[in-house]
Amino acid sequence: MQTARLFRGLSLSGLWAVLLAAAATSSCSLLYDLNADQCTVDSDCRKFGSELPVCDAGICSARSTPGASGTAGTAGAGGESDPGTGAGGEGGASAPAECATNGECIDRNFGQPYVCQAGKCIALLTKECPQVVGDQNLRAPAPLVFGAYAKATDEISRSTVTRNLDLVVSEFTNKVTGLRGGPNGSRRTLTFVVCNSFFPDAAPGSIEAFTPSLEHLVDTLHVPGILAALQPKDLQAVFTQKLDAAGTFVISPYDQDGELATLADGGRLWHMLGATSDLAPAFGPLLKRTETYLRINEEFLKLPKPGAPLRVAIVTANVAQQTDVRDALVQLPELADFDVQQFQIDSALVSSKPDVSAVAGDLFGYKPNIIVALADSEFIETVFPLLETGNDWNTNTGGQARPFYVLGSTMAPETWYLYSSRQGDAGGYKSLMDRIVGVAYASAEDPTLREAYENRLKAANKDIKDPSVLLGSESAYDAGYLLIYAAAAAGQVPVLGGKDLATGMRRLVLGTPYDVGPTAIPQVLTALDNDDDVALNLTLGAANWNVGRGTRVGLGSAYCLNNGFSPLEKNSPPGPTPDALRYDPKTNALETKPLPCIPNF
Repeated sequence: MQTARLFRGLSLSGLWAVLLAAAATSSCSLLYDLNADQCTVDSDCRKFGSELPVCDAGICSARSTPGASGTAGTAGAGGESDPGTGAGGEGGASAPAECATNGECIDRNFGQPYVCQAGKCIALLTKECPQVVGDQNLRAPAPLVFGAYAKATDEISRSTVTRNLDLVVSEFTNKVTGLRGGPNGSRRTLTFVVCNSFFPDAAPGSIEAFTPSLEHLVDTLHVPGILAALQPKDLQAVFTQKLDAAGTFVISPYDQDGELATLADGGRLWHMLGATSDLAPAFGPLLKRTETYLRINEEFLKLPKPGAPLRVAIVTANVAQQTDVRDALVQLPELADFDVQQFQIDSALVSSKPDVSAVAGDLFGYKPNIIVALADSEFIETVFPLLETGNDWNTNTGGQARPFYVLGSTMAPETWYLYSSRQGDAGGYKSLMDRIVGVAYASAEDPTLREAYENRLKAANKDIKDPSVLLGSESAYDAGYLLIYAAAAAGQVPVLGGKDLATGMRRLVLGTPYDVGPTAIPQVLTALDNDDDVALNLTLGAANWNVGRGTRVGLGSAYCLNNGFSPLEKNSPPGPTPDALRYDPKTNALETKPLPCIPNF
């Protein structure tokens, strides 16, 4: 199931990001030797026990040093020392300071990203946090240092999220010197420390793999906010077991499942894509349109009598991200027109080897005409082959037409990646792409803002052979802007913390509208400095927030998979086609135009 973990969290228009891991290795990022020293922070010295507890210039030492805590969220000289630290040496005398400015630390360490905290040089890079975005901004007296979680597996390969942060920071840096609030009237420049979110061998929802990076971000660097591109179980673990108590603000570029929604987060956990259950209403009219399409060839449906209800199997993995949608889906009035049975399989997020054989047998027995699949790799990699390979379907159903699939929001990229090139294989693969539709989050109806962002993103990443692999990642871009603007909206507080960012975030959802992106940066910062509230129009769409839940109001939209076989399909690029049929919640209807991927649908 490891292939699927590369796809989770991708938006639909980001299909080609499956190739990014290979393509991005051509990046020209600097190589850092992270293995030369014994330690980077004090926690690295635990292996030596209590004898050598302090990391001093890369060497574990018994010597006490000044406290490493600076002003929360502000890395640089002039930070306050932790109470009770700083005494050491004979007679309790303080050790001499290593530094007075960030620049001294950077120069002493051959240009690598360091900050000076309480007279000590602190490395921003660690093995677990191998990338820094905006390191050129660290020479300011008190730069703002945020954290981020992304697929930062090494020093070179920059993930889609990291590349979006590169663009965000560069756009701010090119437009303004920084945010207000630095010492002596200086500006607070912007930096992100990017830590690895990808641990294929770790059980989802366990915090152990994240502990070193969390200690670095929270305990050493004291970042006030983190952009966390984490799957729901991992996000729940790191927030409840570390970030909540630390008071850290977190913004996720993904959606909010039911378990995350129940967390008491003090307004410090926000999500870009909405609640997972927001997708359910669009399934109703899509199922009805699928029924109309299938009944044209009703003799192959093997119904007990003409006009009998179509059999619909709803297959759900046992995680809240999928069961939320199922629970809302089964309440839709359209479901009353079908013969519906529910099936559940183990999620690959819960079990490393989910057993789906029983479910496949039950599906053969039920003989569904339509399968609504609300799952991920556990269905894509195992159930699809059991139903589509060879003649098992025909044998077990007496020649019934192969099922039509209505997939969930996260399933399109991996389904296309694994099966779009198998149309010559025996079984049902020849027609599979023409038997799949699905529901994902709708993008902005007016694409102007998103398209301008996409052009800038591609122009900034010409080191990739095909920068279009980055498309579909706009939620990470929007999240980066919101985190920075939240800091500006918090005002010139003495110590910026997560609670301040939460307060600032609420000033970005109801007010004067501005577009996200570089053009409006000076105007937005001026408005916030003047205590005016703003409402940011995002690349994802208009500012439409459920402030109580900390999410955008999500809306479903139908997608399909374009294999280019029909004349209609040749007008669009191959692959998943997002927003193929938009859903109107006011009329509870899909657009009446033809579906671009399946003739006569």
